Amino acid sequence: MKKKYQIKPKQIYSILKVIPLITVAFIMISIGVLYPPVSQILYIAALVLALMIIYKYYYIRSYIYEITIDRIKLKKGIIGKKIDFVELYRVRDMAVRQPFLLQMIGAMDFELDTSDKTHPKFVFQGIKYSEIWTDKFRDLVERVRKQRVHEID
Repeated sequence: MKKKYQIKPKQIYSILKVIPLITVAFIMISIGVLYPPVSQILYIAALVLALMIIYKYYYIRSYIYEITIDRIKLKKGIIGKKIDFVELYRVRDMAVRQPFLLQMIGAMDFELDTSDKTHPKFVFQGIKYSEIWTDKFRDLVERVRKQRVHEID
């Protein structure tokens, strides 16, 4: 049986991604309270925005990155599921991106540059920061490259 790792974005990352929408919803509600003639329209818009916030939060939480000894699989979706695959031998370069907010929550975006036509840039979004994990991933890619034929650019 193949060993596989499963990684999900941190919960706080999902919350950070919806904060701008939450802010807009509060502004709409505040304007509705201050200006009653437009309050109904703004409340309905805020309700629609609240549904979008809930959907986006759970959509990000649905991301599951699976790494096996030869490929990466990204499963995502709430109503309809989508599964993306990238073969590890196609990975050309790796980078860790950690803007200020991700540093604050101990998360990172792990970017892979690949030779895959459908996913030239594959990003593990909002996962827990770990240098050990990135080193293990690098070792896994190197192991696959030694076992397989290399791609010619």
